[in-house]
Amino acid sequence: MKIIAGEYEGKALVPLFGKLLINTGFLKQIEIQDQIVKYEIIDEQKQKSLRSALVRGAIGGSLFGPIGTLAGALTAKDDETRIVDLTLENGKHILVECGDASEYNKFLKIILKYITKRNDEWTNLDLGSQEEDEDEWNF
Repeated sequence: MKIIAGEYEGKALVPLFGKLLINTGFLKQIEIQDQIVKYEIIDEQKQKSLRSALVRGAIGGSLFGPIGTLAGALTAKDDETRIVDLTLENGKHILVECGDASEYNKFLKIILKYITKRNDEWTNLDLGSQEEDEDEWNF
């Protein structure tokens, strides 16, 4: 996965062992999974791989002529691209381009795990006893 806009543009984003790591330099990485407060899937595109279409078309053409060329090209593998906008705690955004489906699924699982954990922490905050606050305001 590649960061295509925002902070860390041009860097690689790697889902590894339940963490999201940004490669910032030689043997330097930053973990960002616990900084993500929101994500939004911006775009999902599915298109035929040109290389796959050419190879399959050539094979089909050599075996079955012009009809084989067409059939081979139509059975080309799909290239999938997904773009996800991540909002970090500091308000900055990272736009990530995901291609591989299994890597994309790992990526989403990690994000959902940490966003759910963060929401649970907010839900379980101890705000003190409401009775104490009400007693202070009785006149």
